[in-house]
Amino acid sequence: METLQRKLETWIRDQRTKILRVTWPPPWRMVAKWPWQPNGRREQQKKIQEELECRKKQLQDFCYAVKAETLSDLQEILCCMVLSECVYKRPAVEMVRAVNKFKADFGGHVVSIERVQPSSDHVPHRYLLAEAGDTLFASFIGTKQYKDIMADANIFQGAIFHEDTMADFNGMESTECDGQIDNGENVSRHLGINPKQTKITPKPAVHRGFMARAKGIPALELYRLAQKKRRKLVLCGHSLGGAVAVLATLAILRVMAVTSKETYRVQVKCITFSQPPVGNAALRE
Repeated sequence: METLQRKLETWIRDQRTKILRVTWPPPWRMVAKWPWQPNGRREQQKKIQEELECRKKQLQDFCYAVKAETLSDLQEILCCMVLSECVYKRPAVEMVRAVNKFKADFGGHVVSIERVQPSSDHVPHRYLLAEAGDTLFASFIGTKQYKDIMADANIFQGAIFHEDTMADFNGMESTECDGQIDNGENVSRHLGINPKQTKITPKPAVHRGFMARAKGIPALELYRLAQKKRRKLVLCGHSLGGAVAVLATLAILRVMAVTSKETYRVQVKCITFSQPPVGNAALRE
């Protein structure tokens, strides 16, 4: 019995010695970093501010590149650019897909087109109606089909605002020439007028092919729709569509000039891309 006890005590001492020789790792220290620490929050706010300043500078550079005075003008130009491209797309599903793609590329806060509707198929000149913010857009298609090429080729000019203006102008010019040949000197002496100083002021005239297309556009209905919705009206287009937009704008402005001031007047604007000349120098003046 004593022998067993001595063996047990010896074994315990040996195990105690082995345990004491084991080297334990240093105690693990837990360091907690809270996301709402003051220093981290200030750094996050600084990064956000720098990102905002960078985007603001990008928009300012963009405005300078497209000659837009304000961010609102930039948005109108970009919306017109997108619609002038998408008006060529058919069917309507492809047109809507193209609009959504451009919105994603530019960002919804820059190109904020909300609704787009194409014109009916029987309309002589295709166009799109779209809404973005407080603005109603009308975008006209450019040269795409053979009939569009024929309209472009009709380069003769016709009177605008007056149906018989050019006919009267031609008649007066021929009459003056005949009078000068027959009895120009007698008439000049009798009236005391020098025939060389007599000048006929040319009247405004426009491209007949463009005017024929513009007459098929319900410009006044578009203006009344903008009045009803209390929206600004922007007419736009590319190439032939730009010329049609200009002539439709002229028709609207002519009606606005004679309407009563008591009625609500819509702000009308025209934005075109690669637009050909539509009229003579008298129309420009």
